[in-house]
Amino acid sequence: QKQWEEFSAYTQLMGVAAEMAYKDRKISTAEFLVSKGLAELGKTATEFNKADDNCFIPSNTFIELKQLKTAKLPLRAVSIGHRAFSGCINLENVELPPYIEIFGEEAFADCRKLKISKFPASITEFYSKAFARCTSLKKVDLSNCTIKGTFDFSIFDKCQLEELRLPNGIETVKGRVINGYLKYENSNVINTVYFPATLKNMEVT
Repeated sequence: QKQWEEFSAYTQLMGVAAEMAYKDRKISTAEFLVSKGLAELGKTATEFNKADDNCFIPSNTFIELKQLKTAKLPLRAVSIGHRAFSGCINLENVELPPYIEIFGEEAFADCRKLKISKFPASITEFYSKAFARCTSLKKVDLSNCTIKGTFDFSIFDKCQLEELRLPNGIETVKGRVINGYLKYENSNVINTVYFPATLKNMEVT
């Protein structure tokens, strides 16, 4: 990422220099057009609007790193593997890539200090217990995510969510959901849930 940013900055600087030189009549029109063309190509080459299937966080990569507090992931990462950050009990902040699609099973399980409120719209799938026991998660907004079909509340197993907005487009929800006054083993604690208009089936208790 850093190399691409440096390359983009260099080509943009070249374009500005070409404008100044052309204005002062130090270069020809042909030289000016070539410089501006290269600057535009450099800018285009560093822009992207989707994830790279070859860029992902492998399973178990950072498991149980108890001193880890912040994680900034690659901008083009497509997925986070199973238990990639599981057990990172002091992890507080994660900069999610803008085009991330998949969160693996227990990807952030037991990250008790983790705080994420809004998730990228590009997300298509959460595996089971992706955020299990992340007790610092309070208000989670998944309404813009592109998840279809079924949503399983086990994603937030044993969390203590105050508010959860479910993805627009899902048709079925399943799992156990209870309020903050009753706590059963292997259940979630969610006080307020916003269901989308697309919902057809509820397989929850």
